[in-house]
Amino acid sequence: MLLPQERAYPMTVIVLPSARVQELIGLICFQYTNEGKLPLLKESVEGYSLHIAEDDGEVDTDFPALDNREVISKFGFHSLALVDTGKAPEPDKKEIYVTVNAPYSGFSKIQVDSFNTTMREILQKTLKRRKGHVRIGGPDYVLEKQSEPGVAVDLDSTLENQNTMEFCLVRENSIRGDMVHDEDSHEFDLSGASFLVGYQYKSYRAHMLHKFKTNTEVQLGISGDKVEIDPVSQQKSTKFWSRQKAVSYEADSIASCDIIDEKHTGRTVFRLTYFAGNDFKYHDFETSTSTATEIVAKINHILELRASSIRREFTSMRGKKGVRRT
Repeated sequence: MLLPQERAYPMTVIVLPSARVQELIGLICFQYTNEGKLPLLKESVEGYSLHIAEDDGEVDTDFPALDNREVISKFGFHSLALVDTGKAPEPDKKEIYVTVNAPYSGFSKIQVDSFNTTMREILQKTLKRRKGHVRIGGPDYVLEKQSEPGVAVDLDSTLENQNTMEFCLVRENSIRGDMVHDEDSHEFDLSGASFLVGYQYKSYRAHMLHKFKTNTEVQLGISGDKVEIDPVSQQKSTKFWSRQKAVSYEADSIASCDIIDEKHTGRTVFRLTYFAGNDFKYHDFETSTSTATEIVAKINHILELRASSIRREFTSMRGKKGVRRT
């Protein structure tokens, strides 16, 4: 796209290996504009693609454009060409959000494509978002209008017919309690300050469960970059081979975090699955139900925002196992 006399001079861009192709395109456009190059670029990265290029800048037409969703380090080519796709960017759609409250467990902001979306689709999106709160194979759920407790909405009707944008998630055949709409809710909104809250460091106390040795009280430190596991205190009499060591896992190496058992005693067991070496491994923890719910929601919120390749691989593998089991 550059003027002919400038095409022989490449632009050097430094990028993290974990960046996705589309993020690199955005960085190129940003640097290009900051350097005052001409012609001016389009206002959206959707109008551009990255191609493998020769050292002199000529596009290698034998290969398709790099997949925007892939991590750039996957390709290993250092000479690339930014190509105008000729596609006009799609006009921005007005974002539509529905608020779904859950008594004593925060709220979720659910984005929908249009007001013709059925309430059944909104319920399914809500349950998927709140997978850390809702037990798989547990009771069914319904939606009620926040202003009309005890009256389930018709799941086959559309959002347009509800005359409200705020609903409540309730277990079937249950009565809704008083809703506490807390800004420090366990469920994090994906916009504004709540986006940052999900990434802020916070520590929790829990017991790490072991098969062949005594359970260990640990402190879980969770931030947007990693999860740290530090033993709180260990008796001097504990054998050195059975002592729990402090460990930490980068967020991109974590595959999932799920509640696996809710006990009638008010305690809940959750599982942290991570990738180590060539296999997926896990740690199980037990703590109070409210703390476990918050930990699972916080970690899953971070994982959804990072969308690492390890998480995608684990989710795909778990889905295939579910299909085979069915």
